[in-house]
This record gives sequence, structure tokens and C-alpha cells, in this order.
Amino acid sequence: MKRILCIILDNLIAAGKAKPMFVVMPNGNPNQYAAQTLGIPVKADVKQYASGFDVLSLSCGEEDNRIDGMKDFKAKLEEKGYKGVVWEQYPGGHEWKVWRRNLASFVQLIFK
Repeated sequence: MKRILCIILDNLIAAGKAKPMFVVMPNGNPNQYAAQTLGIPVKADVKQYASGFDVLSLSCGEEDNRIDGMKDFKAKLEEKGYKGVVWEQYPGGHEWKVWRRNLASFVQLIFK
């Protein structure tokens, strides 16, 4: 994934759609299926922490069984008055091809 991230960011920087940056992408939920495919140890007591956000980008694959929950989450945020919530969906499931497209889109949003 590190190599793919570098390619995506290098291409966006070269096209003038992003600026050079440091990127830290911790795995916030190592119990998920995708994390297990990377060989990351599974932790039984994972805690979720809230954080602030200038833009909140939500995306999901159209074939992902989580899509209805994600759409509901976006609606609830908007009902509570959160601004800057961006929703995108892409062909695919809960997989890297969806996440790569979202990363390329998100990086460009933070530089608008």
C-alpha cells in the first residue's frame, strides 16, 4: 500500500492538484477484514476515538454491504449541522480499488 500511496500522491503533486505533504495513515480499526489481509495483528480491545475535522470525506464501494450504513451516517451528520461532509461512492466493494480512488479525491479536497 505504501508504494501505491506514493504513486497517487506523486501524480497529484505533479499535476498541481496537491502540495507536498507528510501522510500518516494509521489503521484505525485493525479488526476489519482488510487489515487482517495485511497481516496486522488483531486486537480484541480496539477503542474508537473522536476527532475534529475541516473536511470529512466519506466514501464506499457501490457493492459494499456497508453502503447503506455509510449513507445513513452521512445523513445523521448533516442533520446535526456538520458542514463539509463529502460523500462519494465508487464501483466495487470493500476493497483497495475503491479506497485508492477515494484517497486521490480526498487529497485534492484538502487543498481547495
